[in-house]
Amino acid sequence: MVVAAVVVVLVVLVGRGTFGVVIPDTHLDLMAAPLTGIVTSVSADGYPQSSAIWYMWEDGRLWFSTKRWAKKFRNLRDRPQVSFIVVDPADEFRYVEVRGVATIGEDPGCVGRDRVRAKHGIGASAHDAFTADRVLVTIEPEHVVVH
Repeated sequence: MVVAAVVVVLVVLVGRGTFGVVIPDTHLDLMAAPLTGIVTSVSADGYPQSSAIWYMWEDGRLWFSTKRWAKKFRNLRDRPQVSFIVVDPADEFRYVEVRGVATIGEDPGCVGRDRVRAKHGIGASAHDAFTADRVLVTIEPEHVVVH
């Protein structure tokens, strides 16, 4: 008996929004849900470096808060090419992958950090010893894959 599996992967390269490639409505729930994604940057030695992050998806862009001393910050500052993936916890073969270029900006008053934390049910008053070191990383999508 021969069993064939069909895998459908949708590569979205059209339908550009304000900040680049859009994620189809079928997968926006993964971007809106309080999930943990994985961001992968390139280390100085050329190897990928991955970190678990909490994130926001707004106006066609992905962003997250990090600290200036974090490895991902240093990698993205020096080599802005980045990828991100979030997997549906109810179906590990359903995911969104975003590839693009990262830019780093300030997070005055940690407003961005607090919005990401609120998405995960954590109040702005929760302790963060690294408030002064916080920055926002924004990824402008150049390529999106959904499955």
